[in-house]
Amino acid sequence: MKAAKNKIFGIGLALLIFFSYLSGECAQLRPVGLLISSDIKPFLMMVKGFEAGIDAPSIRIFFDKNGLPYSKDPLFSRFDFSAFTAIVAVGPRALTFLDKKKWRNPLFYSMVLNPMDQVSQGRKLCGVSLNIFSLDQLSMIHIILPKENRIGVIYNPLNNQRWFDFASVLSKTKGITLVPLKVAKGSDIKDIFITKPKIDALLFIPDATVISRTLIQYIIKKSYLYAIPAIGYNKFFHDSGCVMSFDIDYTAVGVQTARIVELFLEKGVCIDSGPDYKILLNEKVVKSLGIEVAKKLPGNVKVD
Repeated sequence: MKAAKNKIFGIGLALLIFFSYLSGECAQLRPVGLLISSDIKPFLMMVKGFEAGIDAPSIRIFFDKNGLPYSKDPLFSRFDFSAFTAIVAVGPRALTFLDKKKWRNPLFYSMVLNPMDQVSQGRKLCGVSLNIFSLDQLSMIHIILPKENRIGVIYNPLNNQRWFDFASVLSKTKGITLVPLKVAKGSDIKDIFITKPKIDALLFIPDATVISRTLIQYIIKKSYLYAIPAIGYNKFFHDSGCVMSFDIDYTAVGVQTARIVELFLEKGVCIDSGPDYKILLNEKVVKSLGIEVAKKLPGNVKVD
């Protein structure tokens, strides 16, 4: 009888340990949420890279027509702290949303230009921005296109005035003058090209107002007609006729973001980083516009 009781006790203890283990495993396997600002291609490329780069399950979450998070993923039950191991804001809208909802520190993010401008003061951020450090970017332009010293920048001041002010100061160290080409909405862009802008080159920066493919291609075409070389920030710009493009691999940014999230979850280390990039030089446009290019190019330049 005593032996039977001991046997039952032993089985009960084993089951308790087993279910405790399962409970712990389930807690560890809570998914990582990806709150995506919109379903545009660059964001989805980043998400694909993130999903490939992280071991934990992940859920894609979007905004509904009322601006609330939703997902069709069967793993999604509710949008609150306890449902996720971590949540990553993909794009500025998602980051601002998490900040306003007082989502716990740190805020994980990706695919945001000037992320500190999107959140309240004192917020701790871990992730990968779209910032190619301005001095580095301007240095590359100056090295590769030494004659292009007045560079126009199309941007909405509500989104990027701080970037422009900072970059303007840095540009002077390279003998470059940045010329503001401000727009409040997409329809303002045509006014910039009524006559030839007094610039040597045109620089695109990531800006929510100047993000549609149609607008970008229109700007590049108008610039080309005025013999103004345009400078972009991904391969689409290169393929659309920019003379030079800082090519950010968005899928690689996703993998980079996944590693940052895992590093924080495993060791509590928070990294805030810019993206890796290469420079695409459009040989056809260089020849067509008769642009002077440096004889010796930096190692991360690909002539195509």
